[in-house]
Amino acid sequence: MRLLEHDTRTSSAGDGTAGWLDAIETAFGPFALCDRDPDRFAGRLRQERRNDFRFIELEYAGHGFQRRRRDVSRLDDPYCSLIRPTRGRLMHNQNGEARTLEPGRFYVINHAIPYQTRPELAYGVEAIAFSPAALESRAPQCHGFHALDGEIGRAHV
Repeated sequence: MRLLEHDTRTSSAGDGTAGWLDAIETAFGPFALCDRDPDRFAGRLRQERRNDFRFIELEYAGHGFQRRRRDVSRLDDPYCSLIRPTRGRLMHNQNGEARTLEPGRFYVINHAIPYQTRPELAYGVEAIAFSPAALESRAPQCHGFHALDGEIGRAHV
């Protein structure tokens, strides 16, 4: 078990941006920050690795994330995530489709496909990250994004 924790409120890295991006890239691979608002900038990450799974708690505000094509090409460990937002709404744009992720729903996201996120205000999420192969063996026509019904039932692409 490996544990990674970072909180910009307790970070010693100036305004927290450099330390935050370093923690995010250590946990999830290459990313860029976008739509940064220094007055609201904050982030907290807790990730626990157990074998091929990552258990994640993430909260952030005052910025979004962008995974560009060049970031995907440098991704050593492609992964998908089953996520459950816990607070706030997140604008998620992938494959030219804009979606709003909301608490009380479940979503599956393939992080090896470029995307951009932006929280409306503060956003919190719990997630389990895993290898795409685990999903593709059960759903061979897996898309980059699925919204699941509240009971983890039917998938909506």
